[in-house]
Amino acid sequence: MFAGVNIAGAGQRLLHERIPMRFFGIAVTAHVLAWAALAGVAQGMPGFVGGIGPEIAAVHVLTLGVLVVTAMGASLQMLPVALSRPAPPEAACEVVFWTFAAGAVLLIGGFTATAPTIIAAGAALVGIGIYAVLIGRTLIGHRGQRLVALHVWAALASMVGAAVLAVLLATDIDYGFLPDHGRAALAHALLASYGFMGLLALGFSHILIPMFAIAQAPQGRISEVAFWLIATALVAGVLGVLLGSTPVAAIAVIAGFAGAGLHVRFMVATLQGRMRKRLGPEFLLIGTSWALLLARAFSDHSRSYPAAAK
Repeated sequence: MFAGVNIAGAGQRLLHERIPMRFFGIAVTAHVLAWAALAGVAQGMPGFVGGIGPEIAAVHVLTLGVLVVTAMGASLQMLPVALSRPAPPEAACEVVFWTFAAGAVLLIGGFTATAPTIIAAGAALVGIGIYAVLIGRTLIGHRGQRLVALHVWAALASMVGAAVLAVLLATDIDYGFLPDHGRAALAHALLASYGFMGLLALGFSHILIPMFAIAQAPQGRISEVAFWLIATALVAGVLGVLLGSTPVAAIAVIAGFAGAGLHVRFMVATLQGRMRKRLGPEFLLIGTSWALLLARAFSDHSRSYPAAAK
């Protein structure tokens, strides 16, 4: 038993396979559609600076249709097993799936047709709230895996924040009440990508990496320090964008780079103590993702100083 995951009685904590497979089926289909949509708007993408239209619709086919729906399906299935909690009610999972699917279709269709009312309706219907309740129910009363729970709580908070901003952005198209639409859109992107998807991936890595490598995670608080640095970076980044503050944004980048470095160091230390001597090809992708995580943080870090000096 590795990474603190109690597999005894896991069968009673699993959803029927049809539920996660519906989420993953959408993701596979949307992956093909996303590339087709991006190819269709390829000429307009280099000069795209925001607003509504087919370009942003193509982006949301990828983000909502592939990334978010995969995260939903995986977390609804995996978290109860990892945290020794009962599986969420299947009827509620069905509601999450169908409301998400309906909301995503309306949202993407509204972007394509440049219809703000439809965009707002899709953003409100996308089912994020019900999903957050189900995952929160799983987290409350969990045994062990404190670090995983911290990441997932932060990811849920980010997702709710991104969803609220999505509704506000859609409504702002007609009514223009936001002080700066562009900054709010960037904050939405930060919360959805670095916040929801990023923190969820980092949290799951504390379960999956030890499991794949047959390893026991090293003792110590380095991984928790990494989490708090990354969480601080996310909050500071969103505030820096919304306030237009370069110093606050620079703090976010520095904290994010430090947190990412500590996370990768912890993961490498986990692999060094593994029992599985020959790693599979999946670790080529995992190692590449770690390198890209650090490269992205360093790229953001290096670009922040010229701006801060002005």
